[in-house]
Amino acid sequence: MEYKPRLKCPEAYNKYYNRIVNGGYSTCIRGNTSKSCYTNTLDVLPNCVGYALGRYNEIGDYKAFKYVINGNAEDMYDNAKKMGLEVGDTPKLGAIICWRSGKNHNSSDGCGHVAVVEEIRSNDTIVTSESGWSANKLFWTQVRNKGTNKNWGQSTYSCTFVGFIYNPAVSDERDYLCRGDTGEDVRQLQKDLNSFGWYDLVEDGSFGPATEKAVKDCQKKLELTVDGVYGPKTKEALDSALVIPDNVSLIDVLVNNKVRQMKAININGNNYIEMRDMYYKLNVATVSYNKTKHMPEIKTNG
Repeated sequence: MEYKPRLKCPEAYNKYYNRIVNGGYSTCIRGNTSKSCYTNTLDVLPNCVGYALGRYNEIGDYKAFKYVINGNAEDMYDNAKKMGLEVGDTPKLGAIICWRSGKNHNSSDGCGHVAVVEEIRSNDTIVTSESGWSANKLFWTQVRNKGTNKNWGQSTYSCTFVGFIYNPAVSDERDYLCRGDTGEDVRQLQKDLNSFGWYDLVEDGSFGPATEKAVKDCQKKLELTVDGVYGPKTKEALDSALVIPDNVSLIDVLVNNKVRQMKAININGNNYIEMRDMYYKLNVATVSYNKTKHMPEIKTNG
């Protein structure tokens, strides 16, 4: 399935966020009625557990509460394991991220907190959707960094990260690359980016800050959402930009002492060197032939 993140508050009367007695699917308790934001049209909010379980089941579009994970927020991770649900410490889309307060399963020192992973910007940065019993709003999204303490940005109630409850409705196969990834797929991406925009990336197969910056620049020029994540839409657009027509070939050209690939276009039997790539117009100062390098040479004014 294609994951569709929830970045806005659920609409009124959404059954995943209303109790059964209120015409919904939820088996959770009523939200905090003492808060001014409480509404009978989303009656399990504000409450982190009510929201997280509603979202967890909404993702699967079960038209019911297929998965009921009982307990307070800090109990959910262990109870999910007992139910046979997959858990772990690496973020995945649609997963519930869990924190405990004080000692586990001891509500006298706090009940913990849970949220849902909506976006993964890197292995160390995620965007969550959430609610909270003590909050003065029904819903919010938050950018969370893993941090050196590996607590994913949760400091309220002295909470400690426990783990992620993975969502069985979301495929485990990733269709994107992001900062922190390594391997041959990243190396190919770096090669394609260098062909596209002359970024001078080191093609080492490591998705670091330079590669992320190049992806963002590429997305901007291709008029895509700029998030630095190399997903299906960015791949499709970049692949299309790199397609070479039948009457075009790539040749090596020396540009400001760096070897670049430029397009040689055959028109009626004559080859013409394209004096700019697709997006970087060159302010050409001189065009000559470098006898040492045996290739055309272009020097620019910037």
